[in-house]
This record gives sequence, structure tokens and C-alpha cells, in this order.
Amino acid sequence: STDGSQVFFTIPDGINSQSVGLYTSALDGNDASQLIERSGLMPSVSDLPYDDNNATAILAPNGQYLTIVVNSPDNDAILNVFDLSDPSLPPITLDSGERGDTIGAMVFNNASDTLYYVAGSDEGGNNSLFALNLNTGAESRISRGRYAQMSISPDDSSLAIMNWVEFDADEPLYLTLETIDIASNETSVIYVGGEIDDEGKLINESFAYPLAWHQG
Repeated sequence: STDGSQVFFTIPDGINSQSVGLYTSALDGNDASQLIERSGLMPSVSDLPYDDNNATAILAPNGQYLTIVVNSPDNDAILNVFDLSDPSLPPITLDSGERGDTIGAMVFNNASDTLYYVAGSDEGGNNSLFALNLNTGAESRISRGRYAQMSISPDDSSLAIMNWVEFDADEPLYLTLETIDIASNETSVIYVGGEIDDEGKLINESFAYPLAWHQG
């Protein structure tokens, strides 16, 4: 925890290699409190950053917030945001949408007061980019798309995000990398991961993955 009085830890629940329960305990005591019973998703050694599935747990830059997706046995994905400065507070919880939808990507801003996340279909299906205000618990939709992974600029003004593009129902989707101005929602495409040949076929498929945004 931010004040050093509590430790937060996970215990595998036996459902799969990434599925855990989440607990907290005071460092000067022996009693643990359960925050999530099971089905919380943590990274595993087999994770690939471009996998189409629920995002795994991340910590805010200032260490105050932990966000973890709980994917139930019924395949309902719920976003949980815990305030580690006060473990007694219930988490902020948000539904991904319909059964089978995912929380596909998450990133905290550098000020640690906003969580950006993608909710809806994965594997190139329709979804939306949302912002969650961690001070108020209010969420807002930024834009609709077919989004995948993302990163945020050091000044918290823009997101770099992968977006699947459908140009023909009979052709596969291809990936672009776009920047979204958070204040204006203005989008700019900075990388196109495919070409359309003279016969209308997709060729030269590729992608650009946003690992991090460095301020030069």
C-alpha cells in the first residue's frame, strides 16, 4: 500500500494459469482479507502483448490504484479498480458489456487520476475506448472503433492505439496505429499495416505495436 502498512498479494485459484484470488493483509498482523475470491487475471509466462483476450492487472504510476479484470466462469468480464491507500473501500467496478466481451486494454495516465480502457468485442470486433475518472468514479466514452493495445503520451494529452480496419467483408482486417487527442477526440493515423492491390486484395500485412511513448 502507499503508506507501507498493507501488503496485497494473489493466490492461484486453480481455474487456469492466470486466474487468482486477491488478498490484503496488514504487515503487523497475520489476518488476510479477501478482495477478489477468484478469476482475477494476472500475467503469465506465456502472455503475448498482442493476444486477443482480457488485459492483465496493472498498477498506477503513483502506486495508489490497482486495476484487475475478473473473468467469471460464465465469461463475464468485470473491471475492478482498487484504491490501495484504503483497502476497506470497495473497488470501482465496470462491466465489459455483453457476455463474452472483454476489457482488452488498459492504461493509467501519468498523473494517476484517470484509467483508459477498451471494452467490447476483441479479435477485431466492435468496441469502445473509455476514460474512468478515479477521483469521481465517473466513466465516459471517448470513441468507438475496433481497438487493441495502447500507450499514453508523457503529458497525458494523447493515446497511441491500434485499430483494426475492415475494407471488404470478404478480406481480412488490417491494423493501423493511430493517435487520439484526448481533449478533442481528433484522430490521426500514423501507421497503416497493409496495402490493397489492384484486385482489391490485402497484401503486405504488418503492424506497429505501441510499447511506450517517450518524450524526446
